[in-house]
Formats: sequence, structure tokens, C-alpha cells
Amino acid sequence: MDNKTMPYAFLVVLSAAILIRFLLGPLKTGAYIDEFYHLFSGLHIMEHGTTAQVYRGSGGYYRGLYVSYLVAFFFNSFGKSIFVARLVPFLVGMMNLLLLYVLARRITDRIIASFALLIFSLEPLMIFIHTYIREYVFIQFFAILSLLILFYLRRRYLQDGYFSLNKKNILSIAGLIFFNGICLAFTNSLNKYSAILVVVLFVILFLLEINYDRLTSLTHRKKFAILISLLVLAVITAFTFRDIQKVILGGVFVHGMSLKPGPFSFTGRLLYTYGPFLILFIIGGSMAWKEKDKELLYLTSIFLIIYLLYEFSNINWTIEGRFIAFSLPIFFIVASKGIPVLFEGLNRFLERFTGPTKFPSNQLFSGFVLMIVLIAALFSAYPAPESDDAPSLPGPPYKDWGEATSYLRQHVRRNDTVISIPAHGAEFSGPKPDYTIMTGDWDYANRTRGYRDGQLVYLMTGTPVLNSTEELNKVFNESDRIWIIYSADYLSKWSNDRIVDFVKNRTTRVKRSKNWVRVQVLVYQK
Repeated sequence: MDNKTMPYAFLVVLSAAILIRFLLGPLKTGAYIDEFYHLFSGLHIMEHGTTAQVYRGSGGYYRGLYVSYLVAFFFNSFGKSIFVARLVPFLVGMMNLLLLYVLARRITDRIIASFALLIFSLEPLMIFIHTYIREYVFIQFFAILSLLILFYLRRRYLQDGYFSLNKKNILSIAGLIFFNGICLAFTNSLNKYSAILVVVLFVILFLLEINYDRLTSLTHRKKFAILISLLVLAVITAFTFRDIQKVILGGVFVHGMSLKPGPFSFTGRLLYTYGPFLILFIIGGSMAWKEKDKELLYLTSIFLIIYLLYEFSNINWTIEGRFIAFSLPIFFIVASKGIPVLFEGLNRFLERFTGPTKFPSNQLFSGFVLMIVLIAALFSAYPAPESDDAPSLPGPPYKDWGEATSYLRQHVRRNDTVISIPAHGAEFSGPKPDYTIMTGDWDYANRTRGYRDGQLVYLMTGTPVLNSTEELNKVFNESDRIWIIYSADYLSKWSNDRIVDFVKNRTTRVKRSKNWVRVQVLVYQK
């Protein structure tokens, strides 16, 4: 790929990333319950100038405050809708694509950087994160930006032989402190902004690099080995025994890394969706070690340490993908290093049977097979990235909601009434219903009435909300046939069943029932 074709290839990948986020991502869907933090707070900032009180007896909602203010700005500029709010993470996600390529290009060649950009732009979890109205896309942004600054400072130190406090270095350090500091200031637990681990680990690796000869000299080797062994033992102990972990970290890692296996399982994705990329990561890391590519070794070490820290902290061996999403750009850059190596290996394997050929048929076939396998691995998780009620396996709820939507389109008549009971009372990615019912899930965590107010839901979705059995009873009496589509996942079933039982008590004439793994459709006729 020469300098003339590179800009065109880059634009093609970027355009494909944008198109896929519109077609396959949640950019055009309704909101999940966690996203209503920023939707509600953004509306409150726009209308009252202050953040919203999400929890009873608390002040304003300050976690990811920059997200809420940006949502308020976009609401004020472009109108109040979920689509407008999603433009905030979407635009930051596009910047992340650019930053990833810049980072990969600084430490690898153009081909590897292009592979990393392609994988990163197509990955389903990234599509979800880049359109998810939460702070995770910003965490990823600052993680990549921090790495760019840190690699710049490292090169300047190695080039000059010392660290000078010139204007560029001071500005770089100031930017590093400012961007990470502002995120930490508006994040109430470290696991919600664990990208700070990237900075900490980079600094530790840098100190080890510049002091390696002295630390590993003959007189210090034994002390160095003992020090590293004690450090590794302390980390494993702290992250294995929960009580010690809570004492040391104050429980900041508990929520993000110790949830029961379920929607955001990253380890399952690593073995299931990322299987080929895990092989490529191992190859890429091995090549970095073989070639003594220190910058790529930095990335390999940082990702491995972060992943192991998360795993050792989790008694269920399940990592939430959204919390480790900040480190996935590192994973994909290292994995992309293994693509040319695997390509050459596959090509040499084919030459054993075909022999050398003048026409690059083996190369074309090898490249075709390799790209098909990699793209198939990515698309195995489509059409749904992870979401709040998605199981790790066999697949997320978008597929079930999509099939249920098609089913309703085929069978619902013009005068029928459709009522949706979404997962957690906030997932409006299903069919456009006539009414939505807010379930008891909105009462959990002692949230305020305003947060779960049906007026907010109606404002964001355009769907009237039934807040009481009296309202539901009125709709039922006015309709000859009612369709109910509701989430049947383990998180919502207990509250949704109460609504369904109420309707069942009104009639025994269940005309049709259709079940999926995560969604059920019932139709009642008086």
C-alpha cells in the first residue's frame, strides 16, 4: 500500500465504520436504563442549569459529568431525542478510530496500522461502546490519547538521554494530567475509569526499562528477582482474596470485575468471538519479543497485566466488556502485528503442495482465506453487540427482538393495540408500540421519581407510558385485541410477569403465544 492509495483506503475504512454504526449499531435504537442517567441529567442541565438528582437524598449526578453536559449541549443545538444524544459517543468514537491509527502508525508500519483500524472499526463491542451514552467511549479516548503522549515523552527521553522541561514536554505532561484528572474527578470508583491503569503501567514499564541494566546486574540480580517475585505474589494475593482486595482498594474493583456471568462477559468473547485474534495476539506479542520491539512490548505487557488483574479480581472469571473496552485498541494493534506473520506461514504451507508460482495465486488465496476467517470471527457477534440483558452465549437480545418485531409486523392488524414491556423498562429497541409499561425495575437502587417518570420516557421515545394498572385497564377495555411483547430475561422477568399476570386475570382467551430465548409475544382477545 503506497502513499497515494493510503488516504483512499483510510477513507473507505472510516466510511464503512460510520455506515455500520448506523446500520448495525444501536445508534438508531432506544435507550438502555443506564443511559437514562445522562439523558435525564442532560435534560435537567438544559432546562434548569444543574445536574439531575437521580438518587433520593443525594445531590446531582456527577459521574461522567462531561457526558451529561455534552448531551445537554446537543439537545439545545439539535433537539431532544435519543438519536441526538447518541451523536455524542458516536463522534468521540470516530475520533478514537483516528487516534488508534495514529498510535498504531507511530509504533508499527502502515500495513499493520491499517489492519488494526479495520478490525477496530468492525468489532461489535466497539460499535456498541461508540454509540452508548455513557462515559466508556471517553475512557477509551483518554486511554489512547494518554498512550500517544507517553510514547512521545519516552522517545524524547531516549533521544536526549535525559528529561528536559521544555515547552513541548511540559504541555504534554499538563495534558496527560488534565485529561486523566478531569475524568477521575467525575468518576466515583476506579473501576469506572480503569484507563488510569494504562498510565500507571506505562510509567512502571518505563522505569524498569531505563533502569534495566542496573537492576539486572550481577550484584543486583538476586535482589531484583526477589523484588519482582514479592510484587507478583502481592498482586495475586490482593486480587484473589476478596477481603484483602476490599481493604487495599476499598472495593473499587468489585462492581466492575466481580459480577456474575452474564451480559458483558469479556472472557467468553475472548475465547468465542476473538479466538482467531487471540492467536494473532500471541503471534504479535511473540514477534515483538523476537524483534526486541520495545514499544510493541509495552502494549503487549500493558494489555496482559490489565487482563490478568481483572481476571484475578473476579471469582466468577467474568469480565465486563465495557470496563475493559479501553484496552481493546491495544489488543487489536498487537494482534494486527500477527496478521502478516500468519499470512506468510499460510502461504509457505500452500507452497508445499503447489510449489513456487509466478502468478501470486497462493498469496491471493492465503490473503482471501485469512480475511474471511477474521471478518467471520467479528461478524459472529452480529447483529447485536453486548447490552444490558444480553447473555454471553448464545447471543444477544437484538436478534430476538428483531424476530419478534418481524412476527408482529406480519400479524398485527390496523386496530390492534401493541404494548411493550422492555427490559429494565428502558430498552426501546423493539417494535414501535402503542404504549410502553414501566416496570418495577425502575424502582431499584432507590432512584427518584423524576428519573423514572413516564414523561421523560415519552419525551425521548414518543411512546405513551402506562404508569398504573388503572391506565392499563382503560386501554384494555377500549381494545378488542392486545399484543404484549416483553423481555423474558432473568433481570426483568420478575417484574414483567406481574403486568402479564394482571392481563391474564382480565381474560382467559390467549389466542396466540410466541416465545424466543429473551423475548415473548402474547396476544389477548376479549
